[in-house]
Amino acid sequence: MLIAVILASIVSTWVFGLVTTILIISALITLHEVGHWIVARRSGIEVTLFSVGFGRADQAKMLGHFWGTEFQLRPFPLGGFIKPDEKSYAKASFFGRAATLAAGPGMNLLIPVVLLFLLFVSQGVPVTSIKDVYIANLATTTSIAATAGLQAGDIVSAVNGSKIEKPEQLISAFSEHKSVPVTLAVSRSNKSEVVTVIPDANGKIGIGVGVHILHSFKDVSLPRAAMEAVSQTSSMVVDTVAGYATLFQGKNLSQLSSIVCIVAEGSELVKAGFA
Repeated sequence: MLIAVILASIVSTWVFGLVTTILIISALITLHEVGHWIVARRSGIEVTLFSVGFGRADQAKMLGHFWGTEFQLRPFPLGGFIKPDEKSYAKASFFGRAATLAAGPGMNLLIPVVLLFLLFVSQGVPVTSIKDVYIANLATTTSIAATAGLQAGDIVSAVNGSKIEKPEQLISAFSEHKSVPVTLAVSRSNKSEVVTVIPDANGKIGIGVGVHILHSFKDVSLPRAAMEAVSQTSSMVVDTVAGYATLFQGKNLSQLSSIVCIVAEGSELVKAGFA
């Protein structure tokens, strides 16, 4: 019975992720085609057909006509396409044809700007800050910290009475007090205590340091929201291009994922909420 429940949970998560991924990809590709279509019509190029989804023509369902274009819905929601009139396309100016071709990718760049702008206006700009500094792990060999009674997960709030807000402060405190007693104010399971340790000659006590991140939103003005949307979209484009560059150099190949991982990751992101 337990195995059946686990399998059902896995299947439902996979199906949810698959459906979500298909819908998102279809929406993005359809909007991509909208970019081509709008600029084509503005450039005097007639577009006879706009299809949402793929499939045979006899399976298409007509949605209506607008701006000289017939809109269709086809059975496989994995994107879409437009069909420009060949004669009017050939007669269009070079710049008109070039703009029509560039409009699809341009729309793909505009979409995140618009989505981020709406997010920033409605919820604010995401801000990450350090909530606290904690002991992530203890050395597997002899650990001064373990001998003193420190445990993985302990939150370090102060050293010798000085507040700790960044991991660098904690590391620096140990380095500055080699072979000298250091008093740590730590909290564990909502209980506070004071622990004294003596860093070794290298300023180490045998711990790994981690931080808990606090996520919040900062209210901004409309102009600022627009600037942040453009800035963050630009950063994502640069990071994406840099990522591909490292892949072509044979680096970070472990980051490549199959459609299974893409669907699973998409499912988790959707469950996390709109923001």
